[in-house]
Amino acid sequence: SIFLVTASSLVRGGEPETLCAQVHGPPEPVNLTVALEADSSWTVLLEEDVTGDFYRCLSFQVPAVRSRTVATIHVTVQRGDASISKKTKIRIERPAFIHLIQTDKPVYKPGQTVQFRIVSMDVYFVPVDRVDPNSNRIAQWLDKRVAGGILDLSHPVIPEAARGRYTITASTDQGEQISHRFDIKEYVLPKYEVKVHLPRVISILDQETSMRKCPLFKYKSQTTLRFMVSHASFCLSVFPASVNKGEFSISLRQVTGLAPFAQVVVYTVMPGGEAVADSHDFPVQLCLNNKVSLKFSSLQELPAGRTTLRLQAHPGSLCSVRAVDLSVLLLQREQELTVASVRRRVDDNSPDIEGAMMLGKEEVGKKETVRTFFPETWIWDLVPVGDGGSVDVEKTVPDTVTKWAAGAFCVSPAGFGVAPNAELTAFQPFFVSLTLPYSVIRGEVFTLKATVFNYLSKCIMVKRRRDLNGRTFSWVLTPTSLGRVDVKVGAEALRTDLLCGNEVAVVPEAGRVDTVVRSLLVEAEGTPQMVSHNALLCPAGERSLTTSVEPEAPPGAIRWTSASTGDLMGRAMKNLDRLLAMPYGCGEQNMVLFAPNVFILNYLRSTNQLTEEVQSRATRFLKAGYQRELTYKHDDGSFSAFGKSDESGNTWLTSFVMKSFGGARPYIFVNDAHIGDARRWLSSLQRPDGCVRSVGRLLHNGMKGGVSDDVSLTAYIAAALLELDANATDPMVQGCLTCLKEAMSGQLENLYTSALMSYTFALAGDVEAKSDLLARLHQNRAGASGKGPDSLEVEMSSYVLLALLSGPAVPGFGLDYSSGIVRWLVQQQNPYGGFSSTQDTVVALQALAKYGAATYSKEGVTTVTVTSLGGPSWEFRVDGSNRLLYQEEELSEVPGEYSLRARGQSCVLAQVSMHYNVPPPPDFSTFNVSTSVMPKCNISRPQLVLFVHVRYQGRREETNMVIINVKLLSGFILDQSSLELSDRSVKRVDVEEGFINVYLDGVQRTKVLSVTVEEDVAVRNLKPAVVKVYDYYQTSKMFNDVLELC
Repeated sequence: SIFLVTASSLVRGGEPETLCAQVHGPPEPVNLTVALEADSSWTVLLEEDVTGDFYRCLSFQVPAVRSRTVATIHVTVQRGDASISKKTKIRIERPAFIHLIQTDKPVYKPGQTVQFRIVSMDVYFVPVDRVDPNSNRIAQWLDKRVAGGILDLSHPVIPEAARGRYTITASTDQGEQISHRFDIKEYVLPKYEVKVHLPRVISILDQETSMRKCPLFKYKSQTTLRFMVSHASFCLSVFPASVNKGEFSISLRQVTGLAPFAQVVVYTVMPGGEAVADSHDFPVQLCLNNKVSLKFSSLQELPAGRTTLRLQAHPGSLCSVRAVDLSVLLLQREQELTVASVRRRVDDNSPDIEGAMMLGKEEVGKKETVRTFFPETWIWDLVPVGDGGSVDVEKTVPDTVTKWAAGAFCVSPAGFGVAPNAELTAFQPFFVSLTLPYSVIRGEVFTLKATVFNYLSKCIMVKRRRDLNGRTFSWVLTPTSLGRVDVKVGAEALRTDLLCGNEVAVVPEAGRVDTVVRSLLVEAEGTPQMVSHNALLCPAGERSLTTSVEPEAPPGAIRWTSASTGDLMGRAMKNLDRLLAMPYGCGEQNMVLFAPNVFILNYLRSTNQLTEEVQSRATRFLKAGYQRELTYKHDDGSFSAFGKSDESGNTWLTSFVMKSFGGARPYIFVNDAHIGDARRWLSSLQRPDGCVRSVGRLLHNGMKGGVSDDVSLTAYIAAALLELDANATDPMVQGCLTCLKEAMSGQLENLYTSALMSYTFALAGDVEAKSDLLARLHQNRAGASGKGPDSLEVEMSSYVLLALLSGPAVPGFGLDYSSGIVRWLVQQQNPYGGFSSTQDTVVALQALAKYGAATYSKEGVTTVTVTSLGGPSWEFRVDGSNRLLYQEEELSEVPGEYSLRARGQSCVLAQVSMHYNVPPPPDFSTFNVSTSVMPKCNISRPQLVLFVHVRYQGRREETNMVIINVKLLSGFILDQSSLELSDRSVKRVDVEEGFINVYLDGVQRTKVLSVTVEEDVAVRNLKPAVVKVYDYYQTSKMFNDVLELC
């Protein structure tokens, strides 16, 4: 007799499998037993008494496994006392899942947001809940559950992001990993694509063949194309053979369940008992259970017009819908999501799924009243499908004249489905384009040009208000009012009997009128200034002040405002993105966009005032600042102001970044490796006496005191380490404290160092050292000079306040003493809630947040009344519901006399601010700057080579970091190629709208810089532009000059 058992050699744990058993011609009854042995466990799959020919197939459940396992199938045939046993091995794999990653487009510009989705499903295309996609180490998302099968995430890319290829990596709790790549680069979208059509077959006898080249333009255009034809050769080998064969047919049902491949095994038993077998795989078309379709209500629509996207899928589906400008896909191809591409993801022989699938969809934007919305991704929506199995998505077509490609995939309990792409052409018969500068100075004259572009193949007649020829019209404008001015130009196609050339002008059925509005900034003459008067008004508090007009300010260029908030942090919280009226272009300045968010979040959380809106806004700044700061990191783990363009890391900045990253960990993802790398680098700089030596250029000259640079740095680093983990027994911290105590025993005359050390010893819990330092500082407190405070005085006062609020209290230095410092500090704040520079802003806000948390009370209602002696009055009501609100009103009586009075039960922060413009003051005390220009007029776009001469006239050998701020002449733009500066002292050049900021390491005596600007829009009667140079840490050390044409 013959017995045969067949089963798959590769199975997946937890899934049903089929086993077939056959017994042929038993001479007498036998007992057949089939058992599965896996992980030392036996499972009987079949036990049968067989009396004749027997054949049966049965389904069994494969045991679940956590890793690849080799199991054994045992077969035993028992006849009386005799038995025959055979066994064979099979491999059990973990359950297989398919994970796909889709980005909203394949390529991004720096500063854009990467949006991506992850979908998880099993091999039967049923969505599953899996845990934990982790992105690349710029950002991280932990323990994210894929609800409904789709996880929707995004990540903003900073404008300074390095160009290149980035990777999104997702890993599951089962150890599966997938990745998806996208590019970040500067690009311009292509305006056309070229398709080449060749014959399907070319015979070797053909001497020539034809080829059609089809350039497909997005809109009417002229472009020169160049084609290159290359040659190739192929070698084909043929092997003759003869076989004896026959054939028979097998009918199979429900083969879609076998997709993507079915395997047919044919075996026969030879007369001698030998079994001969063969198998063959054949593809089975994948048929997804969730049928998805996508269709626009029309194939063509006007920009800014309304359209409907009809989406059909299995009832209860959740669908990811995307629509992308086809130009993006021409620029960088991606693998389109289709049934075929999904099929390639399913491979029974490759259970470990790696790599990534990009799902191709496209997005649609929304219409504005004027054409200003030009997205690259138009639609990026998660759309639920109701019980009816369809949903209409109403959208406004963006203003771009292009073709949009839309796609969708859906998941539901019934399974996964993907729709074929649908396309929509956004077509404008004609449109108007305006040419005007970004900004002008009041009184300057410029020419506004409006050009009409016709996409139709025939001529149109456009309505115009002036008798101008051609398709470009112009008007000479002289703005007289300050602020933003809207320039509106419209064009309308007219019906006319006049000939246009040799043909009758046509009127399009749709899109007969196009209107475009552009905003023009009209600025005042001179350089902007701001002054703020602040007061912490407690119950029954009152403050009087006089608003005045600066005699040199241009007419209309003065604005006075009055504001009030019930919280010390209210004003800073409102202006988190502009705490300083200066650029943020280096590794330290970036931290002023980072660190204050941590203090504010900690304060709001400790006082139970943190709302989802505030947290979302603050964490957005934290994420951007974190990502930007990593661009300033060195390979050894240190940080410096300008990253790897500096020779080495900077001791002080590295400790600043280390403690700030540590403080941000409760709110955003921070890779602990960055903190550990910085700590190890700092530790390597500690000397045997415990002091930490200074490495790298110390941009903050205030830390250069009468003792040594190293003592101030050591105090700062010790405080940073204690803020990081509050471990005073750490060997590095202990060494730092030893260094500081040794400095205290000597001549410690530097007030800055003393203030910083008082905070360090407060964190370390050394009450004796803290008390000693506070007593010294109290005896030498400032206040007699009568001069305005600089950054260092704000920092010193803030460190003393932090020391008073940290650790055990010191007799004589209670909250009353602290409140005096707070009153002085708030008087120094600028209108945005910041101070003068990075460090005084960061330290002062940290101290104010700590004081606010210590004195917080949600009870009490206070009314602040602002009264003008000759005019109206305003009231600001502050209570528990609006204490964080920054309330502001503009003062109309200027000049005038005002009084501010508080009545109620709590303290409020009141502020009166003046914003104005003045001509550059002739101040030669510290800096002198002069400018000269060399015109280049005999070229298509006239240029000016600007020479900036900076001279330092102070008493120090060298300044702190210096900023040169150049206001561009109206109508001129920067020639980017002129920024290739070889001078090593020039660390960075930033270009903003209308300004150039040049960062210098410092200035010893003289410095000459050159930069080239070119004329973009002709402007007459040009007003002088201001060139400003200042010390970043002592903004009072500033000089201005004017730039004008000869």
